[in-house]
Amino acid sequence: MKRIATLVAAAALGLLSATAAFAHAHLEKAVPGVGTTVSAGPSEVRLVFSEAVEPRFSSIVVTRADGSAVASGAAADASDPKALVLKLGAALPAGAYKVQWKIVSVDTHKTEGSFSFQVGK
Repeated sequence: MKRIATLVAAAALGLLSATAAFAHAHLEKAVPGVGTTVSAGPSEVRLVFSEAVEPRFSSIVVTRADGSAVASGAAADASDPKALVLKLGAALPAGAYKVQWKIVSVDTHKTEGSFSFQVGK
């Protein structure tokens, strides 16, 4: 009976470990925040994920509501391997914006997503 209980416990542990190993990175925090309205235009977009990302294979694109590009690219935050920062050069003027991101996490899984924010009163 002990042997069966040990085998069942080992199998359960193996299943739990496999699930964790195949998890995908997801967006945990964004600045500016998802769906927010900020009073002053940001000069950068900062995204923080649940896992470390490969900046060479990841990107951020910011567009205006009409689809015209504002900025694209990505850089790792040297202090946080889970973060990507896109410098915008200058603060964004009032208006609606969309952020689209595509990442490859260090475990080679690809994920992507998007969100909007507004600059204005």
